[in-house]
Amino acid sequence: LRGTSEKGQQTLEAVKPRIEPSVKNARKVEILAERMTKALATSKDINALAAQFNSKVDTTVLTFSGFSRSALGREPEVTGKIFTLPKGTVNGPVTGNFAAYFVIIDEIVEAPPKEDYTYEKMQLQQGFDSRVTSQLFPELQKAAEITDNRELFY
Repeated sequence: LRGTSEKGQQTLEAVKPRIEPSVKNARKVEILAERMTKALATSKDINALAAQFNSKVDTTVLTFSGFSRSALGREPEVTGKIFTLPKGTVNGPVTGNFAAYFVIIDEIVEAPPKEDYTYEKMQLQQGFDSRVTSQLFPELQKAAEITDNRELFY
């Protein structure tokens, strides 16, 4: 135990050690995005931009279902934004939680139409069944206002 805090809103000094790294990182991403915007105004060549920022050009296949396996890592906002960008031009900066990116969409492959949703239906049904079995009994106890007096007898 490092300390206690009163119920309610905490002071800035109390939460500063926890939030400071995230705030610093967010500000770094903002500053980088501003620099990238200025650089994009002078050059549209992705290799020249990468050299200017001492970075590398990386290629990845990106899908909604497997975004965590791409070079981006856990950047869901970036992944979503990339799917809205036009094909064949340098786009950016696209800012995420950890960095800012220049993006070129080489190819867009439409997902094949799906006819059979049996697997998805089964997953949803299992999730629902699991929630019912884990949440039903405690809710019934609350509704019945049961008082547990077993401790008095054992």
